[in-house]
Amino acid sequence: MHHVHRFLVTVLLPITFFLSACAHTWVPGPGMNAEDLGPEKARCSYIARHGGSGFAAAGSPRYVAAAALGNAIGEAFRAQQDFNDCMEASGWRIADQPRTAGSAQPITQTTGASSYPFAAMSKDRRIQIVLPPGWVRSDPPDTESDFVIFARQPSIDAVLGVEETPKEDIPDLQAFVQAKYHNPLTQVGDPVFGQIRALSIEGYAAFRYEVAGTLRGVRLHIVHTFADTGAFIVHVVILTTDSRFEAQRSEFDRIIRTLSELKPVAAYETAGHVH
Repeated sequence: MHHVHRFLVTVLLPITFFLSACAHTWVPGPGMNAEDLGPEKARCSYIARHGGSGFAAAGSPRYVAAAALGNAIGEAFRAQQDFNDCMEASGWRIADQPRTAGSAQPITQTTGASSYPFAAMSKDRRIQIVLPPGWVRSDPPDTESDFVIFARQPSIDAVLGVEETPKEDIPDLQAFVQAKYHNPLTQVGDPVFGQIRALSIEGYAAFRYEVAGTLRGVRLHIVHTFADTGAFIVHVVILTTDSRFEAQRSEFDRIIRTLSELKPVAAYETAGHVH
């Protein structure tokens, strides 16, 4: 259970924080004043945080940890939706929605998102993926974390995680993907599974499948991609709400196709690149 507790503290808490952060920029509706934004956000945040229910799971430590991860993601999406509903019911409007003539200018919030594409690299400097503007990178909070790369895109409620496993631990990629497909660790309600597709990602053999399902009352669309990069089997999972997915499908695919395995530092030293 110590491993499960450590997983909850180092992985699930950051994910819950990232997803439940108020991602939108808000403008005052009719009769609202800009100076009321802070108190209204605080009130709606309180309502959103206290609107969930309990969670329980039984099984192996890894299953419980994965189930808790799924619960945290779903709970965070629920809290974000509750927050948005509260703000809109109170007379505030999301700034990235169409504005009517004469409406107020947005009140800017700082999100920490990059304005330029950037390369997110794993701690061991072996796996890299390029994220477009708007994504926010978080380093894995602990060496025991399953994610070697984790990022979010607040404006589209998207989350990306990358895991790496030494290839010698997974001798048959296709069999491994089939096992994941038929025995998913993170269960969703009313699941709809897409077919497993073989593809090539910049020359890497890969397999992909999609899952749509309900988690904590939120309909999610999840894309799982597994690639053989040479030294590793890399699992890239990217998800958003079902209603946003189709509009983001092409961008998600472009992100996944930037995946690359980097040579170890020793290889550069041997080649004479480091003196």
